[in-house]
Parts: sequence; C-alpha cells; structure tokens
Amino acid sequence: MYQARTYIRHIVHTLRTKGREDPGHVTRWVDRAADRLGRARSGRLRAGRIERSGLGPALPSKEELTMPTEKLLAQQAAARHDFDGRIARITTPEFVAGPLLGALPDLRDQRLDPAACRAHVVQNDGTGPATLFYDLNGAGRVFAKLYRDDSGKHAYEVLSALWSDGFGPTSRYRVAQPLAFMPDLNVMLARAAPGRELAAATTDEELVAGAREAARWLLQLHRSPVRLGEPRYPWEVYHKLLHRLAKAAATRPGQVET
Repeated sequence: MYQARTYIRHIVHTLRTKGREDPGHVTRWVDRAADRLGRARSGRLRAGRIERSGLGPALPSKEELTMPTEKLLAQQAAARHDFDGRIARITTPEFVAGPLLGALPDLRDQRLDPAACRAHVVQNDGTGPATLFYDLNGAGRVFAKLYRDDSGKHAYEVLSALWSDGFGPTSRYRVAQPLAFMPDLNVMLARAAPGRELAAATTDEELVAGAREAARWLLQLHRSPVRLGEPRYPWEVYHKLLHRLAKAAATRPGQVET
C-alpha cells in the first residue's frame, strides 16, 4: 500500500506540473511504473526504493515516471492497429448475421438484418482491451470486448460462473450476461446489464439511492464463493486503478490536488 500511495502522489505531481499533457502520455507514465512494480514481488524498501537481487530494476523514481517511453507508445500504436483490424471483422454484415446472431439465444431461430444493427466503438486507445457495442433491434445492446492476451477467456469464464451462481437473470444483483467467447478473434460478447446507470442520476436523492444499491451489489460480489484461476498479484489491480486515476485526472487537471 505504501507503493500505491507513493505512485499516486507521483502521478498527481506530474499532472499538476504538466496539466496540459495528453491523457495518453499520462497513462504511459502509469505503464512505466506498473511494469516495474509487477516485477517487484519481493525485496525490502530502503530510501523509497526496493532492493532486490536478480529480480529486475528498482522501483522507478519520480524522474523516471515522467520520462518519455517510445517503446510503450509503439506498443500502444500496435495494439490499436491490431484492434482496428479485428473491429473491422466483427462489424461486417457477415459477422452480424452469422456469429453474432448465433450468440444470442433469444434470436437463434430468427433472421437478423445487418442493416438493423448499429455498432459503436467505445474504447480503442491501445492501453487495454478494445470495446464496442451493437444496438440490435429486438435484442437490446450487446458489448464486444477484444483482448490481446488470455485475460479475455478468463473474463468470460468468471462472468459465466457468476451468472450461473447468484448473479443471473433471477437475481436482484446481476453481472452482464456472457454470450460467447470466440478464440479466433479473442473477443468476448456480453449482453448489457439491464437497469439505469448510476451516472444517469439527476438529483442528490437518486445519486444516494443508486450509490447504496451499487454498494450492496459489490457486497454481494465479495461474498460470492466463486473463485477461478490463480490469485492475482495485487499490483496488477493497482495497475488498472492507476490507469483509471490518470485518465480521469488528465481530463480535469485543474481539479487535481496534491
């Protein structure tokens, strides 16, 4: 937790001094820190740095965090290019009328006019999975999430287990319905969860009520006995948290406080 606080402070400092930086550059600094932290699985802390033997470099300093990393920029560009190609494949009329239709249990015996399906890209910035959604007449909204590693298959397995064990269609608190995982495209399909988004609250009362329901949902999730795969190293979770913090802060640099 010491390291988490330290790196959040470093990122906040950078945002204060470089408030006009592109958000993509901020996530680059987060990548730089998290990649180092992922290798710091043992050792001792001395003068704000981890000492290890044979386990890679020490934790980065503030100066290292703000250092440009062309390699990471190139990796992000390669990821965007890869996702662009696969997004093009899963938005063709042939995909919509074939694999997508086949993944929808309520429409399997019907025909789907591809012209009635509208696809929208939600995210493809090269820093994580790419996401898009389809608006389908008669089937609502379906999300497609594209991956570049085996986390997509794992995410589908986790969603499927939760859907079948306490978070399915008869439960008050649900997860998005998993529809399919397609290994050849490394894409997961899931139906959008029903209900109103918390962000759609227009009054304080609605916000408070929605926040309470969200807290109860999280409580149910943490109480779930479902466990799949190997336990994740905490820094992998911190990596995602740091990414989201950096992106949010970079869009509102004037509101960042040290």
